[in-house]
Amino acid sequence: MNPDMLEYAPTGAAFSTWRVEERVEELAASALGDTVVLEKHRTPVFAVRTAPAPWFASVNQAILRLADRSENWDSYGAKAIDPAAVANATRIARELAMIEGVARPVVGGTPDGEVVFEWDTGEWSLDLTVDPSDQFHYAYLDRLDPACDDEQYTRNLDDLLVLLTQLPRR
Repeated sequence: MNPDMLEYAPTGAAFSTWRVEERVEELAASALGDTVVLEKHRTPVFAVRTAPAPWFASVNQAILRLADRSENWDSYGAKAIDPAAVANATRIARELAMIEGVARPVVGGTPDGEVVFEWDTGEWSLDLTVDPSDQFHYAYLDRLDPACDDEQYTRNLDDLLVLLTQLPRR
């Protein structure tokens, strides 16, 4: 093991380890000389499957069916589902399906022509909206601890994967 890294598994988490990296940074010189600070950063390391989860094929089919929705598909003026959003959703679904512990999402479309993935356990819910850009939006609602509620626009799946792999085991 690299002496600059420590690895451990948090209790109850689906991912196998956290990597704790120690990084040394030199700060501005003070009257006594240079100050050196040791920082620790925790990065989740997820258990990766050798093949997508069994649910991937049906989720992928549901995403592809959304591409057939034309303008006003909901009879309330919804936009047609954007082909770029479908392509991005397929890519993200495959990435999610490759991580051990991610449950099958429910797939739907939004009135803005985007693709949405939804997970709901009764105790918490998470909605992931995939748009035509490389960015996506997620909203997390924790019914037991509202202080944990979260909402973000991001291009990074790591925070989302922590929620999807850790929370179902609470």
